[in-house]
Amino acid sequence: MSALKIEKGSSKHSAYNLRANYAEMEEPHTLTVLVDNEAGVLARVIGLFSGRGYNIDSLTVAEVDHQGHLSRITIVTTGTPQVIEQIKAQLSRIVPVHEVRDLTVEGQSVERELALIKVSGNGEKRVEALREVLGYEVDLMLECYMGWNLDYAKRMLPKLEKYEPRWLEEPVIADDVAGYVELNAMGIVPISGGEHEFSIIGCAELINRKAVSILQYDTNRVGGITAAQKINAIAEAHQIPVIPHA
Repeated sequence: MSALKIEKGSSKHSAYNLRANYAEMEEPHTLTVLVDNEAGVLARVIGLFSGRGYNIDSLTVAEVDHQGHLSRITIVTTGTPQVIEQIKAQLSRIVPVHEVRDLTVEGQSVERELALIKVSGNGEKRVEALREVLGYEVDLMLECYMGWNLDYAKRMLPKLEKYEPRWLEEPVIADDVAGYVELNAMGIVPISGGEHEFSIIGCAELINRKAVSILQYDTNRVGGITAAQKINAIAEAHQIPVIPHA
């Protein structure tokens, strides 16, 4: 049996290191953490990351069960497989945490990103600048917050058409239902509204008169969940999509 011929310095790895080279590669993981919706929980989760030197690439929080008082924290972090497993194990030990899931490991999932961009400019130039940055594969929604009068809105719609906005929200004052009807009938840019309606009757008028292409009521203002469900039924009967403002 001949001796192994290994030159000094030929390898920096131990002869007993049987792990594959790619095992220590860092990669991003998307984790979801189901927690009690109570004060201090987010601080505890963030404290775990900062205290142990783990990095957070992005973080979002949203309530997912109002009656059950549950929220979901979505975290994107980067690390080696060993570090990711440590993060999940440590998160699971926090008392208000009910469930930790690794969406990257589980398989395909839907991801969406939202960018809030402040642009300095006037009128059409602001929309042009946004489209130049975002491109045309990203939805662009425009909000006027009742800042235009009817004449100005009628002149602006043809100018905005080429930028393909998904909708134009509240171009004129909410009480000018006839103005909404006229703008929506132009068929250039979908008109949305309803945020400043305070009843089922008000929303029904927008729907019946075809004043909006997208209804965006505020659930609290129209009377709560029960009223919102009735409005949804009316909108569905008229094939008007509903995207609640809140």
